[in-house]
Amino acid sequence: MDEKIIKAAVERHREQVAPPYGELLDKLGYEAVNEFIKAFGGLTVYVPTRRSVYRSCIETDIVQNNRHKHVSELVRVYGFSESHVRRLLAKKQGLTGELKP
Repeated sequence: MDEKIIKAAVERHREQVAPPYGELLDKLGYEAVNEFIKAFGGLTVYVPTRRSVYRSCIETDIVQNNRHKHVSELVRVYGFSESHVRRLLAKKQGLTGELKP
C-alpha cells in the first residue's frame, strides 16, 4: 500500500490508533513513529525510565563537572543518594574500582 494513503488514513482517523501509539503520534509525528514501527514492529520493546537511560551520562557529569561542590548539593541537584554520590567521587579519586575517565 502506498505510504501517502496510509498517512492520510491515519491523519483522518487518528482516534482509532491504539492509545500509546496515538500519544507517540501526537508527540513525535507520523514519520518518527513509522520508522519506530518499521524497526521494532512485532517485537516486545521495553522502554526504560528516562533516568535509567541517561544514568551513565548523569554519573559522568557528577564526576567530571562538579569537583568542588559539596556532596549534599550534588545529592539535591541530581537526586541520587548520598552514598551513591560518594561512591562515584571515590571511584574518580581511584579509591575504588573503575570509572577514572
